Amino acid sequence: MHELVFLSLLILTFIRIVGLGVSIDLFIESKHSRYKILALGWTLWVIAGIIPIFSDNLIDINFSDILLVLNSIFIVIGFLLITIGIISHFREIREVVFIALTCFIVLPPILLYIINGSNPARGFSSLGFLSVAVLIIYSAWLDRKNLRIVLGSSIRWFFGTILFGLLYLINGALTIVEGYSFGLYQSNNEFMIVRYYFFAIGITLLITILIIHLEQSISYLHKFQLRDIYSHDLGNIMQIILNNLEVIDSIDEKNQPNADLIKTKCIEAGELIKEIRES
Repeated sequence: MHELVFLSLLILTFIRIVGLGVSIDLFIESKHSRYKILALGWTLWVIAGIIPIFSDNLIDINFSDILLVLNSIFIVIGFLLITIGIISHFREIREVVFIALTCFIVLPPILLYIINGSNPARGFSSLGFLSVAVLIIYSAWLDRKNLRIVLGSSIRWFFGTILFGLLYLINGALTIVEGYSFGLYQSNNEFMIVRYYFFAIGITLLITILIIHLEQSISYLHKFQLRDIYSHDLGNIMQIILNNLEVIDSIDEKNQPNADLIKTKCIEAGELIKEIRES
């Protein structure tokens, strides 16, 4: 394994560990299942980063080939899980779709490995990765109007990640055309290694940043919606109280202190509503 590949794998694995930590932290805070999906995806990516380093030191070539096939499968499934975790913020992914995509990712490479060895299997995984990425980008394009509402200020990070992802896909397609698959683990072409891992590290870092910004935007949107609902409902309640104060006054003068107190509290509540709306 070339030194540049080894160093790039270490950087990739570190970023993936950071992404895993962010997902676990978000799950602890919110308990939402989407963060378990994200955490599982990052875990597979972390394992995928370690496998090539481990397999490079094995004497048994057959076992090493099996590990590299698993590495390519883990990369694609991890990518699928992470993108599903992100997309689930604004669109529900049906279970049958996930199962179909998983079968498409896992079964053909295993069959190709049994029939023709590891290179065709890893090559298919590269094509599978590109196919899943194109499908996700197309899905995001169809939901672009809803995305603008849900993503808020993080929309620029989302489309920035999509744009860089397209460049990553173009680079991946060029890599396949040149006869390579995931990782360039046996390549000694330094230019290709730098080009490949520049995009791999860049897209991984952008996905991590996007997840953080996306969570902030979703939290702000929920806060805004709750603020609007509560201030609106509280205003309606105050209006009903004020409308019935005359009835209280007309019944008995003894109720006047209570009526004055209600008016005072309504004024205080009005100031509170103003503060809520301006916050």
